[in-house]
Amino acid sequence: MTFMKTLLASLFGFILAATSAQASFHLWQITQLYSDPTGTVQFIELTNGNFDGENLLMGHTITSNTNSYTFPSNLPFNTANHHCLIATPGYVAITGAPAPDYVLSTNNFFSVTSDTINYAGVNMLTFTAGQLPTDGVNSLNRAYNSTTLFVAPNSPTNFAGDTGSVSPPPPQSAFSRKVHGGAGTFDVALPLTGNVGVECRSGGATNDYQMIINFATSVMVGDAVLTSGTGSVSSFSVSGSEVTVNLTGVTNVQVITVLLSNVNDGTLHGDTSVSMGVLIGDVNGNGAVNASDVSLTKSQVGVTVSGSNFREDVNANGAINAVDVAQVKAEVGTALPP
Repeated sequence: MTFMKTLLASLFGFILAATSAQASFHLWQITQLYSDPTGTVQFIELTNGNFDGENLLMGHTITSNTNSYTFPSNLPFNTANHHCLIATPGYVAITGAPAPDYVLSTNNFFSVTSDTINYAGVNMLTFTAGQLPTDGVNSLNRAYNSTTLFVAPNSPTNFAGDTGSVSPPPPQSAFSRKVHGGAGTFDVALPLTGNVGVECRSGGATNDYQMIINFATSVMVGDAVLTSGTGSVSSFSVSGSEVTVNLTGVTNVQVITVLLSNVNDGTLHGDTSVSMGVLIGDVNGNGAVNASDVSLTKSQVGVTVSGSNFREDVNANGAINAVDVAQVKAEVGTALPP
């Protein structure tokens, strides 16, 4: 009897050891990284191949060059062909995005410029300057068992198989707004697709402009920044569905892009951007200042500024006169970059 008990105990121990040996953690690979430009909304996605028992994550870490996170619990045993979603608190605040399996302790877990993500010392992903998209739409990806990085629309997927995207509310319209003295306020339309809208009016002594971006419903906005071109955002405000971005130091002959980060309408959440060409004197908005612009401005001299000719009031003082003509002439030969 004693021999039988000893044999059974040994057999049970062998089975338990064999089962434990089959369970591990080392076959997960980093396959997707996403970040908004501020580093607030970030996620890391791990993917497992056709392997069950890769569930023992507890006690292991995932690190960046500046931060570390220790997994507090394990995953279910059936891990074959599953994903594991790890995200920042800023991601968790997004309505409608797939719930993460693990929540990092801090936003800005990894750099938006360059970094190395290390999963448990068994799998790493390194990206350098310019490789990680921060446009609010795309993420950095690689296939399982591949080292080739590629950019694609973000598609976070959690262990349960829930998938989705970090999607910003789409703007409905955008304008460049200026007050033309006592003549009133007039807007230059900024198309959201196709050719860029051209702001032809002077920004004054400090090169100031104002961009208006409209959404379908009320929104909250985390920040507004200039992501391309020369200039800066001096302030921004939100009133219901309308976002006003005040710009300063915006130089002539360039295309600028304003990015609104963490735009949230209660359903969608993400980053969105609007571009604008700045070319003083381009009153016909074709991207080049030439004799046609001079002729158009001359034809409106002395005419009351209205919605049909405000572009010819290049200095936006509420009157079209020889000063506007001279300013257009001074810019002949300039053009937006291709």
